Amino acid sequence: MSDALPDVGQGLHMTRPEIVEFLYAQGVGTLSFATGGRAYAIPVSFAFDGTDRLFFELIQFGDASKKLTFADATEEACFVTFAIDSPERWQSVIATGPLDHVEDGEYGDMDALMDDNAWYPSLFPESDEVTTIRRAVLRIADVTGRRGPDAG
Repeated sequence: MSDALPDVGQGLHMTRPEIVEFLYAQGVGTLSFATGGRAYAIPVSFAFDGTDRLFFELIQFGDASKKLTFADATEEACFVTFAIDSPERWQSVIATGPLDHVEDGEYGDMDALMDDNAWYPSLFPESDEVTTIRRAVLRIADVTGRRGPDAG
């Protein structure tokens, strides 16, 4: 008996409504930055506005954190979120675009969306001092989604 997984190819393209539904349901993913030939990725909670914006709270613990330095230097950020139930039942979405500071006028929208569809894991000990919380928005320039044959 082989331990190899069945070949399900590259999966199926997700439709725009499938991508929107999946992004809205997820609440957590990986945000990647790049500058000077170096990449940096972080697990992050997010909220999706249902159209073309992903919101993040970039939390810095101490002065040694690299995330804000990379975020400031990145021209185009990449965000991925995925769910895997089995080799045939999985979904993933990749979104790219500029990462900007959230404008003061967008705070209310962001807070409501974060309360509604972000997921907040407990990743850091309470003893770690939060030195900065930056509100960021990825304005989606390109988004793609793939899924297994039994997802959707």
